Amino acid sequence: MKTKLFLALIALLGMSTTLFGEEVVFYGYKIDPSKPDVESIKKDAESGNAVAQFVYGGLHMIGNGVPQDKTEGIKWVRKSAENGFAFAQAALGACYYDGNGVPKDKEKALEWLRKAVKNGFSEAQKIIDDIEGKDK
Repeated sequence: MKTKLFLALIALLGMSTTLFGEEVVFYGYKIDPSKPDVESIKKDAESGNAVAQFVYGGLHMIGNGVPQDKTEGIKWVRKSAENGFAFAQAALGACYYDGNGVPKDKEKALEWLRKAVKNGFSEAQKIIDDIEGKDK
């Protein structure tokens, strides 16, 4: 399913770093899969930085540098999404669609994906089209 791949690329954050063993820079945050700077990211997340909130949530979703805890991960991804970070809005929509860390809810999935598109993350439209195409 395309949505699961999308979720893997977004919510898991470390997909490329895990596959290639390299540090990546995500919206200014260097993420090294062997030793992410969790404390620095957490501090920024707690101060309201939406990108840091998303990164911190993603680390919890996969258990990179912190114990895996999807409830905690979703909490931070949701904060980021509510703060207007379109990437997080798309990830949260994908989580709702797949039931990853939250109960499956197609309407909430579409709501968050539409917000992501509205806020400039046009790739989310492909997921919307895929979801809506299944209803026909």
